[in-house]
Amino acid sequence: MSTQDFPSWYQYVQRRLDQLDMSTIAFEDKTGVSRTRLHGWKTGGAVRPDIVRVVAEALDLPILQAFVVAGFLKPDEVGQTAAAPIDPMSLSNDEILGEVRRRMDAAEGGAGPRFISREEIEAAGEDVVTTPRRARSRREA
Repeated sequence: MSTQDFPSWYQYVQRRLDQLDMSTIAFEDKTGVSRTRLHGWKTGGAVRPDIVRVVAEALDLPILQAFVVAGFLKPDEVGQTAAAPIDPMSLSNDEILGEVRRRMDAAEGGAGPRFISREEIEAAGEDVVTTPRRARSRREA
């Protein structure tokens, strides 16, 4: 299996950031790797081995797989195969919601969904747990 079976280094890191619902600011804080460097990877910039290790450890990624994706090792040298597709059943609710938010943001040009808090619902006179007022009033009429 060749390294072409793996995503680019940028795609690999971005996929993990999406799974963790981690912003680029949080990535920079956690790894010490600048957002500028992250953008550089998106446009094909090189990554150094020391940075691969830092990123893999900070994002809880398999070190050997990270080195393969970054192009420092060949898959057959470490017995790696392409990253398996993620089983949706293995994801937490927060990971799934993070992915939905990311996709909606992308589809809406960054104007993704606005989640309404319990306080906002109650301030509007709606009961958070039961049927919305409009549906109740239709039934009562």
